[in-house]
Amino acid sequence: MDQDVSLRFSGYQHPQTQGKVERFHRSLTAALLRRGTPEDSERQSWLNDFRQEYNCVRPHEACR
Repeated sequence: MDQDVSLRFSGYQHPQTQGKVERFHRSLTAALLRRGTPEDSERQSWLNDFRQEYNCVRPHEACR
């Protein structure tokens, strides 16, 4: 708020409002189930790999 950022709240699990956030959380949960939860020492590397997959590897809706 000190940086002139305003908060906008939306309904919990309301994909019509926050679809991209819901999609990200669904993908993150699926990756955790598929790969397993990383150890504390491996967490940043795991998140970096997930980010690369999420942004560059997985098929995007616009590409279909």
